[in-house]
Amino acid sequence: MNEEKISSYQMVMLIAGFFLGTSVVLNPAAKDGSDAWFSGLVAIAVGLLLITITASLAALHPGKSLAEILIFCFGRTAGRIICFFYLIFAIWLSGVVLLTFSNYSNSVSYPETPIPFISICYMLVTVFAVKIGLEAMGRISEVLMVLSIFITAVTLFSFLTDFHPNAFLPIFTNGIAKPAVSGLVGGLLPYAEVFLALNILPNLNDKKKTFKSLSLSVLVAGGIMYLFTLRNISALGVNMAVRTVFPSEKIFRLMPAIDIIPLLDINVIVFSILKVALVLYSQAKMLGDIFGLKEFKIYVMPLAALDIIVSTTLYKDFITQLYEANNIVPFMYVPVLVVIPLIMLIISLVKKENPDEQSLNLE
Repeated sequence: MNEEKISSYQMVMLIAGFFLGTSVVLNPAAKDGSDAWFSGLVAIAVGLLLITITASLAALHPGKSLAEILIFCFGRTAGRIICFFYLIFAIWLSGVVLLTFSNYSNSVSYPETPIPFISICYMLVTVFAVKIGLEAMGRISEVLMVLSIFITAVTLFSFLTDFHPNAFLPIFTNGIAKPAVSGLVGGLLPYAEVFLALNILPNLNDKKKTFKSLSLSVLVAGGIMYLFTLRNISALGVNMAVRTVFPSEKIFRLMPAIDIIPLLDINVIVFSILKVALVLYSQAKMLGDIFGLKEFKIYVMPLAALDIIVSTTLYKDFITQLYEANNIVPFMYVPVLVVIPLIMLIISLVKKENPDEQSLNLE
């Protein structure tokens, strides 16, 4: 696995799919109403700022994974302990994402199918994707992401004649602070999660293109999410777009003459597999690094089973999950995915300037 290499383009497609994740079915701008156009731009700007932390860490530690960088910064014992907590976080994240897609499939496409069965089906495909390796995932993402972008473009152009700019008026009815804060939160979820990508960045064949690859990933994913927002509000109206949990499903059902819901199902499958696969890969990589094992494929299946258990027991209902995602999760993301990475960046810069300090990671 350590010898696998992927191109910059493949990295862009993988990370962009990782960022898009649940945004293909959920409503990323539900709280902003007609000001969602502004909060979406703020979220992209925040995302570009956040990826600079991960890109800088990758540049300071070329070829090193997240666990190796943590050990460099905090020492062998503390570094492994912190890495274990990031492993717990990754397990929680994959469980949440898996549950979101399973709830969507249960609500829209398969109402009589038990959610645990849907989760198992999603995870089986994800395990296969991780097992075949990062190179294969990169090649597959080249095709699947282009297909998903094409599907997005088809639905967008289909509603051009129904585009109503008045849906975004009046501007800033509740002031500019509220949508700005909402955009800040939208930048944390999901762009701060790029920190986990430190586990796959060592596989980039041209390390000099790390920042460029991550930046393009934010622009591609952010641009698609922004178009989702504009499309949903314009076609559904502010009130309907804000109240709808799965606005994309409503949009696809409004398509005239033909039923293209299967195309949305393709999008859901693509983004769910890319999102969970990268998180599962990160889990196996971190667990292997904690125990000093180069071969970490053996952990994929047990971790996948654990992810399924977490997804089926984490929340009692979907409404509770949405509430915590909007009101609790952002406060967790700040220390875990912003503060600690910034501390790691500062420590790395200090140790790189003072080579004698690097010996501390062996203590």
